[in-house]
Amino acid sequence: MTGGSKMRTKTTINIQFRTKRTEITNQNIEKTFETLENKRKINEENVKRITEELEHGKLEDCNFVVNQKTTRENQKYRLLDGNHRYEALKRFLAAHPTYKVEILLTIYENLS
Repeated sequence: MTGGSKMRTKTTINIQFRTKRTEITNQNIEKTFETLENKRKINEENVKRITEELEHGKLEDCNFVVNQKTTRENQKYRLLDGNHRYEALKRFLAAHPTYKVEILLTIYENLS
């Protein structure tokens, strides 16, 4: 190329994350997760549908994307994606307090 133009090269930014399977119960769900204040509005129909899938043991996607937040007092996961699943899980576990649900966490750390 002439005229002093620079060619742009493509680069990849690699944001580190890990995955972890964990069991959620009625006793630990609110101690484990923290929701964002500015989360989008929850669609009640989606929550009902997911709750029904849980009732029938047919929930195919129970993945939560979280940002790990560790303080001196405890460790919580700030929920980035999965608000409808979270609300459905809370309702399901409140109705079935002896149940446990295994979920997959995609965990990022120190996101702004």
